[in-house]
Amino acid sequence: MKFWKCLDYLYPPRCPVCGEISSDGICPVCTKKLFFVKEHYCMKCGKPLEAAEAEYCRDCSRRQHAFVRGRALLSYRGPVKLSLYRMKYGNRREYARVYGQTMAHRLGPWICQCGIGLIIPVPLHPSRKRKRGYNQAEWIAKGISDVLHIPVDTRSAFPVISVQSPVSIQYRWQS
Repeated sequence: MKFWKCLDYLYPPRCPVCGEISSDGICPVCTKKLFFVKEHYCMKCGKPLEAAEAEYCRDCSRRQHAFVRGRALLSYRGPVKLSLYRMKYGNRREYARVYGQTMAHRLGPWICQCGIGLIIPVPLHPSRKRKRGYNQAEWIAKGISDVLHIPVDTRSAFPVISVQSPVSIQYRWQS
């Protein structure tokens, strides 16, 4: 742990949204600009709902998913779109960890209430991992683990296919 603190002096942590130095993760200025998912979210995937009386989003009401329940931290709009793009394709793994830590702080009670004892991040096919440099789901999971002390298992799940888009949802479900 001391090693990482020393690195913070050489390479100070930055806000994943604006890029300014911030020891708090997402800086207070940017926190005010983001759209956190609080109420009225899909009971299956956690995305924000347009209608407060709806229980499921359009996607979840139309098809079956391979997971039981999920939650979203942020609505994918505003400044978070560029930040997530840089995280995913700009090799900014530290952003993923900050988002994981923020998720743990904001959604920690819900995560604990679900009784989650192990986090298994969605695996990334080796060719994609080489191209991107890392698996963002793994680093988000590590950020959650940093705060909630839930172990992360990166070895139990493995990718079956390398490209999702041309494969049907039914095939992925069966895999």
